Amino acid sequence: MTISVSSDLVAYRTIILSLISYAQHPKLDTLIEKLTPKTNAGNRFLIKMEIKRLAKPCAKTLDYRLWFDNCEPVQHENLCHYLDEISKSLFLESIKANNGQFTLHCYNEISEQAKERHLIFEKEKRTEIKRNSTTPIDSVKTTPLVNKNLYREPNVDYSPKCKVFAYDPTSLSRKGREEIGKDAQVVDLNMLSCVLTSEAQAMDTDASEVFIWLYEHHKALNIQDDIILVCGIEEHKKTIASGKHHYRLHIKEKNTAKTVGTLTELINRQFELRRDQHHLKITPLVGSVLAKAHQQFAINSTSDIAMVCRQENNHWRPSNALKTTNNQALWRFLSVDEQDNIVSRIFGNAQLQKSFEKQEKADFYAYIFRLESSNSLQFAVIWQDQLAHDPSALKFIKQHLNHCDYRFIKLSIKPIDALHDAYVPSAMPNHVNSAMAILNRPLTQGVKNSLSDSSFFAVLSDVTEINSVLALPKAMAVNAVASQTEKIPLKFSLPQRTLNTEMAVINVDNNELRSEDRFEYPIDLVITRSDKTSCKVSATSQNISAKGMSILLKQPHKFKPGAELHLTLKMPYRGAMVTLNNQKYQVIGNNDNHVVRLTVSGLPQHHTASRAIREFIYQNLDHLKPSGMEPDQVYGLSQALQNIYANNHLCMPFFIHQNKQKWFINSIALTADTNIPTLQNSDAFNHCATNKQAISHVVSEEKFQNHCLSVINKVNSNQQAEVFYLIVVPRKDDESQQILHSIGDLQKIRQSGRLPELMNKITAFGTPTILRVKISQPEKIFDKTYRDELSYLEQLSPYDAEEVLDEINHIAGIGEITDHSQQVLASIDKWLKQEELLLLLSSAS
Repeated sequence: MTISVSSDLVAYRTIILSLISYAQHPKLDTLIEKLTPKTNAGNRFLIKMEIKRLAKPCAKTLDYRLWFDNCEPVQHENLCHYLDEISKSLFLESIKANNGQFTLHCYNEISEQAKERHLIFEKEKRTEIKRNSTTPIDSVKTTPLVNKNLYREPNVDYSPKCKVFAYDPTSLSRKGREEIGKDAQVVDLNMLSCVLTSEAQAMDTDASEVFIWLYEHHKALNIQDDIILVCGIEEHKKTIASGKHHYRLHIKEKNTAKTVGTLTELINRQFELRRDQHHLKITPLVGSVLAKAHQQFAINSTSDIAMVCRQENNHWRPSNALKTTNNQALWRFLSVDEQDNIVSRIFGNAQLQKSFEKQEKADFYAYIFRLESSNSLQFAVIWQDQLAHDPSALKFIKQHLNHCDYRFIKLSIKPIDALHDAYVPSAMPNHVNSAMAILNRPLTQGVKNSLSDSSFFAVLSDVTEINSVLALPKAMAVNAVASQTEKIPLKFSLPQRTLNTEMAVINVDNNELRSEDRFEYPIDLVITRSDKTSCKVSATSQNISAKGMSILLKQPHKFKPGAELHLTLKMPYRGAMVTLNNQKYQVIGNNDNHVVRLTVSGLPQHHTASRAIREFIYQNLDHLKPSGMEPDQVYGLSQALQNIYANNHLCMPFFIHQNKQKWFINSIALTADTNIPTLQNSDAFNHCATNKQAISHVVSEEKFQNHCLSVINKVNSNQQAEVFYLIVVPRKDDESQQILHSIGDLQKIRQSGRLPELMNKITAFGTPTILRVKISQPEKIFDKTYRDELSYLEQLSPYDAEEVLDEINHIAGIGEITDHSQQVLASIDKWLKQEELLLLLSSAS
């Protein structure tokens, strides 16, 4: 919901709103001081600035035709609003209370109340739909981490063609009108006014009236009659950036009833077609916002290291890897120091390289030992195939497993199209607004260069807990007494680091609060006015964005926070240097009277300099340096790698929600090739069309949910995650034909001593599924990646925007499922059944 008062001034809301009509009063400071006797001078200044902000004239229009039926046009000054009966009454009362001005506060207040009424209506309607729905309320839905549902309908212009005349052209033939009339384009048309643009001057601005001919209507409107309107000229300006003429006209009352009737029909049909287009946009926007939010939750919670790999000198290796908040422990274990790690060197395994060459998806398990002494640090790697076939590998593990720092890791690889997966556009096309065009911009050349040769995705996972879950050290008869440090056998040592094993480690930045990135670029400018005082202060921009800039004054000058400055800028635009005069910015900070931070005053879309800077950044993104970024970083690479992860994640994240009634698993994220082979081969799931349906069926199972929810409260700041392994055995009930699951905690079954016996019984009927499940608390996410889409969704459907935010805000836990069936079953078969056999032999002797 729109907040009328800045969040840090909510305590003074009543005082601020009561003083809006006194914003220009000479004794405003005295009034504030009397009403806030216990407040310090700093807060009083902020209160004053907030009053002035809310009292500013508002250039936004109120249009509620998407929310309510029977809205009518209401003209005020140069704006035409479409209001329902209640909004119209509030509007007129507010205008009267604010001395005839339509202020930002008036806009916020009416918008809030209209939104509340709309939400109540929509909730009642949707509740009725849900009540009549046959879909189970508790079923787990799938939520992809990348939205594939894009609205890409062309921008249909339902405006008619337009010619302008200095006199009434009714008596002219159609050919005569086409030859004599001056061309113009309709930008906005309502019952009270019209906005036109033209390449050349289309009318005499001193004329008392002009005539506009609207003809050749879009055939979807099914309107045949031409319209000739008598209009008065209210405003004319020529923009510096485009050179176009802009005219605002008011439609005179002298137009005939027939003309007004045809105009009404035209406007209503245009709106109906545009409303249909708006409704088609809602589902893609909802999907995009949810996907981007869930992507952040999943990436922030994973402790895996995700990488992209490329081939160099006939050797496959990782080229870029992600570092997140929760995978830093694994990075520390694998690092020699802050500048050197062994991740690339792990990829020297011959079987791993063969899988790369065959372009196949594969999993590999290995023990990595970190052997430190007072003067040396060594790493040893023993792969699963070595342990299976080389007795010396088992001997090494027995000597070191209980006495060295080690990790048992899973390394998974899969072929990908990195450049394709790195690009995730907005759900909306460029023509919707400039914010969507920024979201849809192609990958920068730096990102393309970094990813161009990468054709594999790799994930390194720490699954060391498998050893304690299965008590493998005991089964392997690991030495209880520490062995003396010895030189690592060559076959277990890592290859030496070479220049060819360089890998970029890219941080996931979750602390970027700016709505838009800023870029270092010098624009020469002159400050010509500060509020009502003329001045002439030269400066140069340090960094720029479409919403603001930081400037360096060439001579010290004190500008108060909140002051409105008028700037003259000289900057490149579309291949030429242009001068933009009288550009309004507001001061938000002043450091040492030299560095001043500015934000655009008013709406960026109506601000000439803002639009010019946005276009300049868009066109020069490959050559601009982002403000605050390290010199060797590639702009956009972090988000590109996150998009690759979201398109190819090998784990299955699921999202635990909490409402007033209960905790429950709300959704699970699956990719196109998500697969658990043992479920696919299960007879019980023959009815499922896809493996993904079988997975969703398991997660929806009450026993699975209860097991996950039973450990959620164990997760806290000291214990960031809980990991457990479940045995899942699906079967079909003969009577009900429903799918039932036997789900058991692997570690508890092993501790009971019944695991070998139970596995013998289970495997007699088929192969069980072993799932590793990790539960963690959600990290804070930031809305930068989806803020503009959410804002646009709120314009189209406040109800859907609120539902999306509710879904995001109710996430109380993040789960992560990975399939370890093959590895765990092999370990049980080799070690635990062998241990049982040894115990039987021992008791017999």
